[in-house]
Amino acid sequence: MPRSFIAAVLPYLIGFAVLISGGVYSYRKGWDNRDELAKTEAAKIEVQAQQQIAQALQAAATTKASNDQHLYLVVNDYEKRLQVAQKNVDVWRRGVDSGTIRMSIPAAANNVCTAAAVGKADIAATTSNQARCELDAETANALIGIAQDGDKAIEQLNAIIDFYQGMKP
Repeated sequence: MPRSFIAAVLPYLIGFAVLISGGVYSYRKGWDNRDELAKTEAAKIEVQAQQQIAQALQAAATTKASNDQHLYLVVNDYEKRLQVAQKNVDVWRRGVDSGTIRMSIPAAANNVCTAAAVGKADIAATTSNQARCELDAETANALIGIAQDGDKAIEQLNAIIDFYQGMKP
């Protein structure tokens, strides 16, 4: 190849090399810009997500505090009702034990209540002329205990219902 051919093609080769290197540089710079934009967008999304999480945590903490306060009020009310019920039960038990309160159950007219059948039973006629058998103190206290257990269970259920109805999701 003659020297003149190389001299004639050399400017084109240099131009082509510059063009190729410029294209590669631009192509690489474009990817870098795209990567930077993607990183910036990802950072924005992450900040927004962190803000939403912080807001959700704050809302959850507020709701929890409200529910805790509501639970405290329901439990406090429940305990007060149990104390009143216990005082009433104590009055009944003292009355039965001292004999000032007498408990009886209705009896069929053809049945006879005897001391053997119902502890220390007495037959008492009421104003409606219905035969009744009076219960001894031990049996009466056992019935009071059964009623007390039932009342406690009802009070517990009512407290649970009150809490559930006042709870915020």
